[in-house]
Amino acid sequence: MCGISGFFHPKRDFTKEQGFYESVLTSMNRAQKRRGPDDQGISLSEHFGLGHVRLSIVDLLTGRQPIEKTRNGHTWGIVYNGELYNTEELRKDLERKGHCFETASDTEVILSAYLEYGPDFVRLLNGIFAFAITDPVKNCLMLCRDRAGVKPLFYTSTDDHVVFSSEIKGLFCFPGLRPRLDKRGFNEIFSIGPARTGGQGVFKDIREVLPGHYLLCSGSGIHEECYWKLKSHPHEESYEDTIEKTAFLVEDSIRRQMVSDVPICTFLSGGVDSSVVAALLIKAIGNQLVCVHVNHGLMRKNESESVIEVFKNQLHANLIYVDATDRFLGKLEGVADPEKKRKIIGGEFIRVFEEEARKLEGIDFLGQGTIYPDIIESGTKTAKMVKSHHNVGGLPEDLKFELVEPLKQLFKDEVRACGVELGLPESMVYRQPFPGPGLGVRCLGAITRDRLEAVRESDANLREEFAKAGLDKKVWQYFTVVPDFKSVGVKNNARCFDYMVIIRAINTVDAMSASVERVDWDVLQRITDRILDEVGNVNRVCFDMSPKPPATIEFE
Repeated sequence: MCGISGFFHPKRDFTKEQGFYESVLTSMNRAQKRRGPDDQGISLSEHFGLGHVRLSIVDLLTGRQPIEKTRNGHTWGIVYNGELYNTEELRKDLERKGHCFETASDTEVILSAYLEYGPDFVRLLNGIFAFAITDPVKNCLMLCRDRAGVKPLFYTSTDDHVVFSSEIKGLFCFPGLRPRLDKRGFNEIFSIGPARTGGQGVFKDIREVLPGHYLLCSGSGIHEECYWKLKSHPHEESYEDTIEKTAFLVEDSIRRQMVSDVPICTFLSGGVDSSVVAALLIKAIGNQLVCVHVNHGLMRKNESESVIEVFKNQLHANLIYVDATDRFLGKLEGVADPEKKRKIIGGEFIRVFEEEARKLEGIDFLGQGTIYPDIIESGTKTAKMVKSHHNVGGLPEDLKFELVEPLKQLFKDEVRACGVELGLPESMVYRQPFPGPGLGVRCLGAITRDRLEAVRESDANLREEFAKAGLDKKVWQYFTVVPDFKSVGVKNNARCFDYMVIIRAINTVDAMSASVERVDWDVLQRITDRILDEVGNVNRVCFDMSPKPPATIEFE
């Protein structure tokens, strides 16, 4: 994200106090520096001041803002925060009309569109944005916000000054503006917060450009125009047409939103969530995506080999494979608490990712298969934490990447449905759910290599027998667990002291609650026989009968 700021006065000449007002713009930039750590710029003219802090994504070399265009001795300027998804379509249209471009940025396209069509050009834009355009001929400032209001834009008007900023705190860097609470502001905080009334800031006289609106600020005042409003229509399409259209819109939105001049990386664990995210991004942006698969030594049997086969050999993905088994197991040595294990695994994932990203250069975005139950179980303002997920609560606080999480509002079955309708391989879509920490949370207590291997082999036996019995599609999730204690048994006519294997098989719709699958006795017997015969250090097999709640889906 970037940050924009500035000010306008139809009669005042800011250049007469150039040094002072340039320092004001610098202060406004500094107030929202975190929004754009890569670069900053300012521009001061007679009636206008513009400031910009930049996160460099597109046109890294020449896309610095503010961007200006001069015609007939007059100079128009723009500062912009956002992503324009139909940039190339607009650029080609403007080139046909005689416009020339000095940069590859969407910012210059927007300014040129304003020069060609006037303020109503915003109806042509497809994207998320907030921008300010200075018009010296009309002596006018245009402030505009995207249709959904994704990008923020606050402003205030006092003594014929119009001051604007992406963040409220940027406004208070302008001389004479101070944060003041009034009755309405207190109501915003204590009655509505953390939400806000549309168009309102928290402080007195601070307002927000409404979604789907633009403002024209001039000597005659501030004119507000609504350029887009959501309208409802009867749904008359067939089920098949609806599916086809939805699939197209999902794929098209991802393709358009992932436009970037820097590579985008995604964690590819091998689970269904990360696999669907990676496959969607591959379909949308191709080799611009770099998939990083880290084998942390906690994978299921042949899981890494399967990931390589599907993504590298079938989907032709740009795949980086890292075998970090010894590294992860070394970090986890002696750690029994499941929360600590998740945080160690999540943190180490990031460290490995950072190392691989440094080799590629310019990686600022991290794609993850985060889904809604991950967020809920990791704790929210309204829900207590059940367990942190390595991709939510397990991430390090000093994370230097911006997260890309296209599935974070979906449940597991919705993720699968999305994958099916987009034509993804069935083996990928219906892959058994697998936690990011892998077998590390199914090897209870401090991880040892012998118990880890027992989990891996018994899980493989379970999956094979469930597939033979036709349960692999019927049962939502099934796996084995090996606790960190032993019991007495008999093997080869002699006393043995070995571990037990616990089988868990559950069904659910949304992963927020779950019931236990009633597995046929003969199937359980075959699984038990195979585990006891083929898996070392095991003398007992148990079946978990606990629903969620009170238990969780995973056993840890």
